Amino acid sequence: MPDTLPMTLRMYQRLASGLVPLAPALIKRRLQQGKEDPARVGERRGMSDDVRPAGPLVWIHGASVGEVLASAALIEKLRTLNLRILLTSGTVTSAAVVAKRFPPDVIHQYVPYDSPRYVARFLDHWRPSLALFIESDLWPNLILSSAARRLPMVLINGRMSHRSFPRWQRVQGTISALLEKFDVCLAQSELDADRFSALGSRNVVVTGNLKLDVPAPPADSAKLERLMAVTRGRPIVPRRRGGGGSNSRASRRRRVIIQIRRRTALSSSMAAKLLSVTAMIFRSGSQCAACSRTCRPQSVSFLCRCWCSRA
Repeated sequence: MPDTLPMTLRMYQRLASGLVPLAPALIKRRLQQGKEDPARVGERRGMSDDVRPAGPLVWIHGASVGEVLASAALIEKLRTLNLRILLTSGTVTSAAVVAKRFPPDVIHQYVPYDSPRYVARFLDHWRPSLALFIESDLWPNLILSSAARRLPMVLINGRMSHRSFPRWQRVQGTISALLEKFDVCLAQSELDADRFSALGSRNVVVTGNLKLDVPAPPADSAKLERLMAVTRGRPIVPRRRGGGGSNSRASRRRRVIIQIRRRTALSSSMAAKLLSVTAMIFRSGSQCAACSRTCRPQSVSFLCRCWCSRA
């Protein structure tokens, strides 16, 4: 098999094998960063204390929380067919989600580091009957080693973004050698299907987005009703996690000013002054109502209050 691979993949395999001695240092650093579970670092080397269940075992792999949650409905369907599930992912947050949201008979493992030695150890232990890879978390050694064992593989919920597509086109031989190992590619949309086909996927079928089938998480009905009562009839300004980029303080302020201008006849400078004054008032503990001829007082005041609470 190695002789038929593109030079890029052959070099990748040699590099991945040569970096094995550095794995302890990498794991130590990731432990310090809180990116690994101290009790389960062996799984990153393909080792596991869990026993493989008897019978067919369906292996589902997703990168992190989003992909893991996207597989929820599919996993439930497979469980109704009396199939055991092995679910792998690469983050501690996704492991916590599996422990909280999935049935106890769903086996979760951290995906091994993409070294031929670790991948072989993982496959020797679990001997999956079918492999389902979610979206685009494609690890070369994981795919090539599975194909060498004639393990049926399906790419599900396949997505190829407008940014990734031209990048993969520049290394067409590399991505084609990986995608052709999948027996079927189930794409999210016609556009994704066209891109996967152009990159070398076989048997591409459009099936839609699995994430749209994810059931809503459980919620406290009393708290939900109070939240609905407080926000009913008011504009909602979503808060995104993280900082920098489009979520920076300055960027959020610009978006609030734009919303104020849409609800009033104010210029940008006047809207900015209004935001600053009302924020100052709210911080002092007082209340105010900002109004104009074209909007309800509470509409603009609510936006300003949201900005004040986040600034």
